[in-house]
Amino acid sequence: MSTAPGDVVRKRRPQVRKRPRPITLAIIALIVLTVLVAMLLVITGTWPLAGFPENRAVGQVTPTTPHAAMLKVEAVGAPVRDGEQVTLKAKITNNILQSAAAVGTPTPNAATATPGPAKVLNASVKVFYYYTPPSGGEKTIVGSGVGNYFSPQGLASGESAEIDVVATDVGSFNSYEVFPDTVWTDKDPVKAPEAGPTP
Repeated sequence: MSTAPGDVVRKRRPQVRKRPRPITLAIIALIVLTVLVAMLLVITGTWPLAGFPENRAVGQVTPTTPHAAMLKVEAVGAPVRDGEQVTLKAKITNNILQSAAAVGTPTPNAATATPGPAKVLNASVKVFYYYTPPSGGEKTIVGSGVGNYFSPQGLASGESAEIDVVATDVGSFNSYEVFPDTVWTDKDPVKAPEAGPTP
């Protein structure tokens, strides 16, 4: 029998399967548990809550623009339902006091301009529809809508106008809230249109 290097046959070692580490098993178990809990919550209707208007818990309603809070908004009559669409007639009254937008370079230590009456050129109004279980429990939003007022002449101080606020996909509700959301007045700065390419 030759002992030359080429004649030596190396024996292969049997491959041993590695067991998963405990941390890997723990991560897999955590993922499976999270998925199962999420499925259970969806099936029972407990989740989702946030992010969906029809299931969102009620918080404090605040206008988007600062002067919108001075726009008085009232419901005119009751909401009218037509299938899943609900229309509410809203009356807006201009009670806005606003300072004119600063023009040019600001002057240091300049006196603050006194707010005065402003004309409303554009305004949006929102309505939220709520459902509270008769047995008590959390009040939730089951629908919402937006109405818009626009007039190039503007709504003068103290004047009123009526608009329709239309909401779609509204569920069963037993209360609602209407409020101003945005306001654009003649005292707000006007952005100049950007110069485009010459034809």
